[in-house]
Amino acid sequence: MAKSAVPSSRKINGKALSGDVNITSQDIFERQAISIPDKADLNDYQTPGIYYQGLNLQAASGKNYPEASAGSLVVLQTAGTTQRYFAYNSSRIYTRSLYPWSGPGWTSWAQEYNTLNKPTAEDVGALAGMKVFNYIPGNEYLGVFSAHHEGYEKGINFGFVNYDSGQIYVNSSGDLYAYFLHVNKNRYGGIVNTFPVGAPIPWPLPTAPAGYFTCNGQAFNKSLYPQLAAAYPSGALPDLRGEFIRGWDDGRGIDPGRVCGSWQEDALQNITGSIGMRKGVESPRAAGAFTAIFEKIAESGHTGENWGVSGDWNFDASRVARTANETRPRNIAFNYIVRAA
Repeated sequence: MAKSAVPSSRKINGKALSGDVNITSQDIFERQAISIPDKADLNDYQTPGIYYQGLNLQAASGKNYPEASAGSLVVLQTAGTTQRYFAYNSSRIYTRSLYPWSGPGWTSWAQEYNTLNKPTAEDVGALAGMKVFNYIPGNEYLGVFSAHHEGYEKGINFGFVNYDSGQIYVNSSGDLYAYFLHVNKNRYGGIVNTFPVGAPIPWPLPTAPAGYFTCNGQAFNKSLYPQLAAAYPSGALPDLRGEFIRGWDDGRGIDPGRVCGSWQEDALQNITGSIGMRKGVESPRAAGAFTAIFEKIAESGHTGENWGVSGDWNFDASRVARTANETRPRNIAFNYIVRAA
């Protein structure tokens, strides 16, 4: 053996140096990653190499990790130093660099996007994240918002900042609003649910749609439907099956003595009439709307008992008009429903 030769007892990655040795990439990287200890600061890792953090707990207790997750750290020598961190069991990859002559300290970690880690609209600046306001914002803001002082509205503004924009939001009662916010600060639009909770709605089908109740006298849970309870404090809906709705009189004097929601029996406006006779009639009789008005008159040439004729008077409106057991106008049947909220 030459004096300068490496002894055959020496090995490279487990391979004896007794002859030619083929070194593969597996030989270079296998078991070569260096463990990162607990409470380590990644700012200190500037020597090129491969490192790994095996525990989420130690990543959380360490400093300057891109996230509190176990993972692999690759340090590259460039004009400065570049770090890439591969989060364990995920597709998340982060990169940052250190150029001492161009600025103080490391750049911020930049997360890389890929097919398994796609950016959100906010990430690429297409839409701002939700911002909390006390009151509903005007057209000076674009994006998703929450307004706490006006019913916990959740909505979105879209268009152009401080110019014409649109606004859609829903409040905690489920009411949907749509507005056009003009550049001159005028607001056009309003509630999309045009029927307030409790207002009867004519529905053309036998079954009420989801979110609505049929007005059939049924009881409802006032705790689950507080707005409906405000309209009907008794906790029961009116029974509008086969009924007509009439406008409340409200002091006009046409239908006095009524309160909102009160029921009224059907009625027919009174019909009056009279029957008069000039001849003596023993016992004239009348039926229906007629009454008999008479006086006894002695016929010339007759004495004693009055002379006359007797008979029955009948009144039947069905001989000249359509009749039923109620008075009603022409109509079309609908199923009355109310919004449940």
